[in-house]
Amino acid sequence: MASPARLADLLRAGWLHAALTSSSECFGADYCIIPGAAISSASAAADAVLFSRVPLTHLRRVALNAASRSTNLLLRLVLHWLRPGAAITYEIRPEDTCRSLADCDACLLIGDGAIVDTDVAEYRYDLARLWWEHTGLPMVLSLWLARPGVDKRVVRLLNSARERGLSRLHALAEEYANARGWDRTLVTSYLTEAMDYSWTPRHEESLLRFGAELHALGLVPGRRDLCYLSENSESSQAPVESSQAT
Repeated sequence: MASPARLADLLRAGWLHAALTSSSECFGADYCIIPGAAISSASAAADAVLFSRVPLTHLRRVALNAASRSTNLLLRLVLHWLRPGAAITYEIRPEDTCRSLADCDACLLIGDGAIVDTDVAEYRYDLARLWWEHTGLPMVLSLWLARPGVDKRVVRLLNSARERGLSRLHALAEEYANARGWDRTLVTSYLTEAMDYSWTPRHEESLLRFGAELHALGLVPGRRDLCYLSENSESSQAPVESSQAT
């Protein structure tokens, strides 16, 4: 299974027409969002976690995750909120970034590693929770993004797949846990409670806020309207400027 960053590269190169990839990608290229099929967290996702040997106030060198895009940017944004102007060095490391603790103060883990590698460092910071505490909004981690001109019937296809998946969420959690020898309660809680698969005006507000904050720090090239792929009408847009960064 390809990482969000790899899917983003394939989408940009034109090898894919649509992909579930990092939410920040919608600010750097001319994509349309396929609504109703996002992955978010209202508070603690346990899917994007900074593991650190020192408290946040002492960070000097941080290993980012090569598999991610949006969580790398979110981490830089969070640390800017907490320590504006701090001299922190960021380095992109391979997906197994817990090894980076040998020469870095902290490392960012996403996905499975963030769930099960809970004892790799003394300090553990959930980025989705930090976003929620600062904004009061769910953190949009991943989105289905489509290239211009994609067949609009993909909207119905993906939303149908989403509904089938949600109807089997507990069974899927059990299958996933059994295949990896993990605790089923942990996986079920992660998939059914920590993660959020809906798309509401608050999710859109959060994504707009994320883009505005990143743009203010120069971490994305420029503001873009949010373009939605609709099966029944022309693409609709929501202006990024409607979200005010603080």
